[in-house]
Amino acid sequence: MKNRVFGLALAAAIFALDQWIKGYVSGPLDLQNVGVIEIVSFFDLNWTPNFGVSLGLLTAGTPEMRWALVGVTALIALFVLIWMLREKALADIVALAMVLGGALGNIRDRATFG
Repeated sequence: MKNRVFGLALAAAIFALDQWIKGYVSGPLDLQNVGVIEIVSFFDLNWTPNFGVSLGLLTAGTPEMRWALVGVTALIALFVLIWMLREKALADIVALAMVLGGALGNIRDRATFG
């Protein structure tokens, strides 16, 4: 039970970190208007909107598609949550918690921003 509670807390922390980073990039860094911020010669931050899923696949061009993607992502997140709550090994719970936290961040972003 202790590992599962830790997993839920980690998922919440990942979600919070995900939202903070996205807020920082779009707020104080203003990357959307700046376009590119060079960190070092071989690494930079680029603003690239993505209205689909991985690699821009399944672009949500209509409100119906947007909410369909929210629903599919929510179902996947629910599956991951159930899987995480059934796991016993801490390493598996940590991995699933990180996936769950990221999925929750994506659900919030898609519901809020499209």
